[in-house]
Amino acid sequence: MTAAVSQHPRHPGTIEGVLPAFLAAHRLKMQMRHHDAVPRRHEPSTTSLTRSTSLPVGPLARIAVGLVTLIATPVALLVATRSAVADDPAVVAADIRREPLSPQQALAEFEILPGLRVELAASEPQVIDPVSAAFDHLGRLWVVEMNDYPTGPKEGEGFNGRIKLLVDNDGDGYFETATVFADSLVFATGIQPFRDGVIATLAGEVAYLADTTGDGVCDTREVWFTGFSKDNEQLRANHPTWTIENEIHVASGLRGGEVRSSDARWTGDDKPISLSARDFRFSPFGGDWRAVAGNSQFGYYQDDQGRNFICSNRNPCTLLLAEANQAEANPLLPLAQWRVDVMPAAEKSEVFPLVAAWTTSNLHAGQFTAACGVYRYQSDRLAPWLRDDFFACEPTGSLVQRYRLTADGIVPIAERGRAGMEFLASRDPWFRPVDLLDGPDGSMYVIDMHRAVIEHPAWMPKELRERGDMRWGDAAGRIYRIVPAEAEATTVASSTNKSRADLATDDPNRWLPALASENRWARKTAGRRIAEALHQPDGDSVAAKETSNRLIAALRERLHQSTTQDGSAASSETLIRIVWLLQSNGELQAADLKVAAASSDPAVRGQAVRLLARRLDDADSSSAAASLLRQMATDPAPSVRYQWLLELAARADESWLDSLVGLLRASRQDSATDRTWLANAVSLTAESIAPQLIRNQLAAEGNTDAASTAVVLGPLVKRMGWAGSSATLAAILEHSSADAGTTTAVGPGDEPIGTLFAEYAAGLAVRSTPWDRVAKDLPESARTRLAERLASDRLRVLDESVAMPARVAAFRRVGSDRSPETLELARRMAERQGDELYVESLQILRHFDAPEVGEQLVSRLVELPPRAATSTVAAMIGNAKWTSALLDAIESQRVPWGLIDPTSVGRLERHGDKAIADRVKKLRAGRTTEDRQALIGRYQSVLAGRADAAAGKAVFVKQCAGCHRIDNEGVVVGPDISDMRTQTPEQILLSILDPNAAIDANYYRYAVLTDDGQLLEGLLEDSSQQSVVLKMQDGLRRTIPRDQIEQLRATGVSMMPEGFENQIDPAAMRDLIAYLKRWRLLSGEIPLGQK
Repeated sequence: MTAAVSQHPRHPGTIEGVLPAFLAAHRLKMQMRHHDAVPRRHEPSTTSLTRSTSLPVGPLARIAVGLVTLIATPVALLVATRSAVADDPAVVAADIRREPLSPQQALAEFEILPGLRVELAASEPQVIDPVSAAFDHLGRLWVVEMNDYPTGPKEGEGFNGRIKLLVDNDGDGYFETATVFADSLVFATGIQPFRDGVIATLAGEVAYLADTTGDGVCDTREVWFTGFSKDNEQLRANHPTWTIENEIHVASGLRGGEVRSSDARWTGDDKPISLSARDFRFSPFGGDWRAVAGNSQFGYYQDDQGRNFICSNRNPCTLLLAEANQAEANPLLPLAQWRVDVMPAAEKSEVFPLVAAWTTSNLHAGQFTAACGVYRYQSDRLAPWLRDDFFACEPTGSLVQRYRLTADGIVPIAERGRAGMEFLASRDPWFRPVDLLDGPDGSMYVIDMHRAVIEHPAWMPKELRERGDMRWGDAAGRIYRIVPAEAEATTVASSTNKSRADLATDDPNRWLPALASENRWARKTAGRRIAEALHQPDGDSVAAKETSNRLIAALRERLHQSTTQDGSAASSETLIRIVWLLQSNGELQAADLKVAAASSDPAVRGQAVRLLARRLDDADSSSAAASLLRQMATDPAPSVRYQWLLELAARADESWLDSLVGLLRASRQDSATDRTWLANAVSLTAESIAPQLIRNQLAAEGNTDAASTAVVLGPLVKRMGWAGSSATLAAILEHSSADAGTTTAVGPGDEPIGTLFAEYAAGLAVRSTPWDRVAKDLPESARTRLAERLASDRLRVLDESVAMPARVAAFRRVGSDRSPETLELARRMAERQGDELYVESLQILRHFDAPEVGEQLVSRLVELPPRAATSTVAAMIGNAKWTSALLDAIESQRVPWGLIDPTSVGRLERHGDKAIADRVKKLRAGRTTEDRQALIGRYQSVLAGRADAAAGKAVFVKQCAGCHRIDNEGVVVGPDISDMRTQTPEQILLSILDPNAAIDANYYRYAVLTDDGQLLEGLLEDSSQQSVVLKMQDGLRRTIPRDQIEQLRATGVSMMPEGFENQIDPAAMRDLIAYLKRWRLLSGEIPLGQK
């Protein structure tokens, strides 16, 4: 069931506000308890936080300050309605602060990591409602202002979004001069300096805004791309970012869009590019534009090694590990699975705000709910122990979190910088950090939108949407700078090094040294300016060619020297930028790639692999590139081998087999994490050579670590099972021991061949391919061993002494067997009382043409537990003969109509067989749903009566647990409804009885009609060229190959069905609502803040 929840602009489901004072005190006390953290990486050993004032900072003082701040928090941030439920608390606050603290007062409220200090870089009136910013080569600060947040201008007024140009003319570190570069913008979200202006993301488009006269005001606007989604103000394309490949990466904002080029410099066919679950990239110089891996919400960061990080509400820092075109080689590993959270996400995350950050779901309390502005510090000014660490903003908690790098491989490993406290936090609830960036001085800059309420009203309860405090802070905005605590007050003129002065000139030769700067802003800005010089609009002129030739020669010289002036090896950041600058201008030569491939830094070698792979299609360079790539297959660094597989596995032919086997052999000593990701990359291997690779690897001389081999080959074997590869199955069975048929369980100590056999069976089951179809092409000896294994698994399923997980695993392995023996086994398991083996039997029985099974299942329905009954009905609907048996039973009243859940009723009414759909509609005659408003009115009349929350739990388990989870009961398919204390009974009632009144697109129901007549419905979790993934009722995921889909469509209705009035009468509805609001009280344990 769905319930409307209030949402943050970058996180659905968050409301901030006033908690009871003792809860704030408790949190602050817990933070004090954690302050004795062990210092790491030579961090300052002091256990106190650095503050910007001389106020007392002992535990009692901190708690007192926290309580004062709590009382001053605007009461309108949280409205707990007295009409909700009698036992729910009403919240009353004392003073309400309607104006922001002064910048000086706000500085006093910060606590920051020891050794650092917060400085004010800009504030109102120079900057208002900033959401993103960037420094150009002159050191000027470009700022995006979203003045119309959250819902746009008032009726009759124009849009007020602006891009401002801030300058520190007196060099004191404060940007006192502001020029409006462009105004009347519609929800601008990000900028990237380029040539005479900026590339900007605006509502639905990417545009270039330029100042051609030099007066600091935009006089030229070119719209380059259109079609980005404009569905919601806070979920739009953002953060155009210059990459090491000299392209622009645009975060899609989750909602994507259908993007078209509106400028002739970017050519292509007439079809738009879909950004469904993707981000966007293009060359700023024209030509290439495409969808890429991503789908970041608000923020994007590419580090100096070329790795891409994104973020979303609950995921503060996620590393992308493959491109879309690479991941599609294995349809069983959709793109969403080629990513990893570097910082703990969702329920694993933990934040320690100094303000009372209240969430509508207790499950989210103390966690990230609005993560944005993902960032990695890669400069040298702050402290050596901060370099390469990860950061993310949490505006609802008024904090910035840091995770310190501890190890690096395919995936960087990071841990919390300090236990129980944040890198930067404020006691001022108006502090709303939304973005982080590098400065010309090597400092970290924090963009503070600064306002009382950061939530977007679109998902708030109705009574909260017109609050007066929604626009408090419309005239405020802050930008802070993080500097070393002992540093002198920053002055832009003195704190920046020679790179700053060089980059401000028009002499390209003076930009080159900045590529080797320790300051990331300098390195990145130098790369951009050089790229612009190599791609001048008048590139055919004599002067432009001379400039280009000089720069190319200088870049190549620096690459081949590969040393700095003191004789040390050039940094990976320098070499990577150089090779990509040469590549983007078409000047990268084979000798250049040899230098990169021989680098001592794995990051450089990984980029060499990327660039070498591009040359394999070039007849003039393919031979030399292939030779070098073969040498790199056994690179000592797992990250290089991983990149090798991403680039080459899917295109490899037999000539690459020895290299692949060598790569796998080199991976035996890798860490478990690295081997897991290498296994995923191995699974991309071309289908034409995969069986031979598996055979060669299993038989490889000296392959003494068979268990490791099974791990690395597992995902590939599963994919070959999905493809129905008999050759792969033969390779596995050839290496099976004579008695292997008795050792097929998967678990610790089991034989590796059994592990691979299980993987193959799992892949086979995805496409419902029967064993006999792949067995017919096996040699006789292999068929015999297959029969032995299946017979052994059938016995294991029946063996009560075997642990349930092993029995279920064995049942799944025989699930693709269509023999009478397996049919009989499945029918026996269908007699069980709704356990895991019973549910698994439903999946197996659907493959048999056995009409009598439908009657067997019908006869069990009234005996089964609720979830098992729901699963049974869902399985029966997928088989026309079983469906008829079910409807016969309902018509004869052997099965009560109320046992058919609303979701299943909806599926039946949309059944592809018209006769079945008509029968269902006839059965529903007399039960036709009333007009929604009249129905709600009838139910509302009983809400005021006395409710029984304990009885409501039973209603929840029967009617709601198939899609929602509360108190460890049920599964997670729909939204989290575990905390509805801010929802009135009327709101909850509306959500249940009229679920389509307000629906988030993330919960639209998608329908898939397969070529064998099955109608499948669920949330569209992933979509690729080869398959779609549906998340279905009861939390099940179903991967459907594209070639088995007759039709795929979005129904436009919620996964939450209508019709619950037929299952829940008004009195039971009152009990259910009471349970949803007060379920925590049933155990007698009252959490903090609920008394």
